[in-house]
Amino acid sequence: MQAIELKNGRGLRAVILPKGAILQALFFKDESGKEIDIALGYDTAEGYAKDRFFFGQTVGRVCNRIKDGKFEFEGKQYQLDINKPPHHLHGGANGCGKRDWEIVRRSVCSVTLRVHMKHEEDGYPGDAKIDCTYTVNDMNHLLIEYSGVCTENSLLNLTNHTYWNLDGEDTINDHILEVRADSYLPTDETNLPTGEIAVVSGTRFDFRKPKKLGELLGKETGTVKLDNDFVLNDIRSRVANVLLASKKSGIMMEMLTSYPIAHVYAGEYVDTEGKQNKPYKANSGIAIECQGYTNAVNYPHFPQITVNANEVFRREIVYAFGHLNSNEISDFTNGEAEE
Repeated sequence: MQAIELKNGRGLRAVILPKGAILQALFFKDESGKEIDIALGYDTAEGYAKDRFFFGQTVGRVCNRIKDGKFEFEGKQYQLDINKPPHHLHGGANGCGKRDWEIVRRSVCSVTLRVHMKHEEDGYPGDAKIDCTYTVNDMNHLLIEYSGVCTENSLLNLTNHTYWNLDGEDTINDHILEVRADSYLPTDETNLPTGEIAVVSGTRFDFRKPKKLGELLGKETGTVKLDNDFVLNDIRSRVANVLLASKKSGIMMEMLTSYPIAHVYAGEYVDTEGKQNKPYKANSGIAIECQGYTNAVNYPHFPQITVNANEVFRREIVYAFGHLNSNEISDFTNGEAEE
């Protein structure tokens, strides 16, 4: 299994796999100086070949769900792979995260990977050339940049599907989460957005102040159920949209993005064996998937995920790492997060 290690001068290391443009591992030191792998994944190619949970994958052409795998675009009906009945999920069984990407550029701290997808090969119109660039910098940021061009008017909505655990062990139930979003998208019993855009105020989805994830444990399941789009308040200024922290390790992660949505999934259905034969169960990690609105192609009132022929699609996601007791990341070190 080919692996590419990226590192900065301050101890941040990322391991990237060309297969699926996967983030296999992200190493960062806790407050005591111990290096921790804070990304869930597998040690072997066989593990990723059998993966049902999209660990670390670059997913698309369209991430998340499309209702019944169907959409109408420019007067034509399209039927996609139903890989998560009754819906199409994360580009289908042969989406970006399952393909071999070529290495276009590589340095000590950055790599650009590229995949080519043919017209209607995966059910979508137009040939597509998609690039994914991973970079680690000396500010302890992991920067993920997407660009893409389609030969016809089409759809693009790419994301990274890493599951984070800032302790590198057990569950994320003691992690603290803040999402700067006044609105979210309610879902039906199949986890598909209903089309409503609802305010978070007065609901369990209000993370505008830091909240411990374990507070959301379901009485029946004993797990944290969270699998929703959050409509981010501010993506134009360079401020954090999502913050995740663990008092146990002292590690804190900020997320910034040019996407309008952060889809937060607490890994309720995860059940597999991961790195070093470690069992991954429900809530072993939390995915923060930056993206366009889920199922936007079937909801005309949602901001759309369409791209014009030969138009360059560009989006970015930044994960910034620091410690709760440092001044590197200050917005999260007061209030409920420090109680």
